[in-house]
Amino acid sequence: MSPYDVVVVGGGIVGAAVAHHLGVLAAGRVLVAEAGMPAGRGATARSGGLFRLHHTARCDLALAARSLPTYARWAEEVGGDAGYRPDGFVLLVEEAYADHLAKNVLAVVEAGGTAE
Repeated sequence: MSPYDVVVVGGGIVGAAVAHHLGVLAAGRVLVAEAGMPAGRGATARSGGLFRLHHTARCDLALAARSLPTYARWAEEVGGDAGYRPDGFVLLVEEAYADHLAKNVLAVVEAGGTAE
């Protein structure tokens, strides 16, 4: 019998977020199992830190929109400083893609983001 109630497989940003929220929900003892390097040191740690809401896949857009408030309130929710600085986003497209961009902006707004 395992002394853990939940085992999260993978210690990247998604696994770490799942483990964090399980802890917040008092889901019991949580173990993060990472086969490679120490948790949080894989590809996620090497990213440029870009946080954007414009994605072609709706599931990625929804995940980003739900994650944004956590970054904005990082010190209160997680502790410390995640380095989040809201400074905007500009996406320029050719006129042929303007309708696609307008649909994407609408999807961002529907997911809880802003079009400003």
